Amino acid sequence: MMALRRLKPVLAFVALAFMALAAFLAVSGAGQRVWAQIHGRQAGALAEGLGGRGWKQASTEFDARVRRRFPIGTPLGDMAEGLQGEGFVPTVSELPGWGERVLRRDGPVCRVSAHVLWQADAAARLTRIQGLYREDGCL
Repeated sequence: MMALRRLKPVLAFVALAFMALAAFLAVSGAGQRVWAQIHGRQAGALAEGLGGRGWKQASTEFDARVRRRFPIGTPLGDMAEGLQGEGFVPTVSELPGWGERVLRRDGPVCRVSAHVLWQADAAARLTRIQGLYREDGCL
């Protein structure tokens, strides 16, 4: 009985250390890369490394990355394939006339999403594109 009392603080410390490591991996680039490899996807390079910035700066950087990766005139199929390879999934756009793909990441405290919205011409080539990176809710 006495040994069990001495062991409880050690077990609590080990459990706390494990939870801290799991939380770190959930929000770190390394953890996201491991998750992506397990699921056969790239790590989401468009949204990689944006977490330590303010939301406005992170969204501005994400938008710039999206526009560089998929310039106006890019075939929709190429864009869709690239986004799917990074884990983005189709969604119903909140804006009429726009297409949308989203990547959601659940962190230990907040859910973050990266949205790519676009419009295309009759030849299925991009005419407009925008990236939005935002917090969707926190505990």
